[in-house]
Amino acid sequence: MAFEVKVTKRGNMAASIQKLRGTFPKIEAAAINSVAKKARTHAVREVAKTVGVSQKFIRHRFTKATTPLAMGPQGAKGRPRVKLGQAHHRRLWAILSVYSRGIPVYQVATSATKKGVKRRGKRLYKGAFATPAGLVFKRRSNDQLMLPKIGVRQLLRFEFTTYLQGAKAKNEFSREFNRLLTLNLKRFRN
Repeated sequence: MAFEVKVTKRGNMAASIQKLRGTFPKIEAAAINSVAKKARTHAVREVAKTVGVSQKFIRHRFTKATTPLAMGPQGAKGRPRVKLGQAHHRRLWAILSVYSRGIPVYQVATSATKKGVKRRGKRLYKGAFATPAGLVFKRRSNDQLMLPKIGVRQLLRFEFTTYLQGAKAKNEFSREFNRLLTLNLKRFRN
């Protein structure tokens, strides 16, 4: 991007250039955060489509309902499952943190049949059964019970990194960086 510098007073020019030089890392961090937010949204959308559940189950962890009137059938909305550590002027990278190893099937179970438990997305867990409390268990070979989970951690990380390594994210970053730089240059021209 080409820009023009108008010199009006020599004393103010050095201070203006110094201020402008200090804003570059901040502009870069803001552009990185913008692209990272879009990458997180893209990753959540794609994983929800792949797994066959609603995006809210990918974004947030739900706790089991203790009072059914106060919460929905999947439980209370808990902490985020996907958290974005944003960049700042000293650390110029964004981090996607995925908490929890998977979505418990009981949160997305729709019905229990003789063969097993069905969930949203038409998947059937053979040999699984629902308890009166609403939990879903599956028997193991040695008579142990396990809570089946839908794994999303690896899928989210993969979608996030593939989006960021693509040409679309690079173009988005340069467009956002140029937009923010132009805004800051306008501020210094006045």
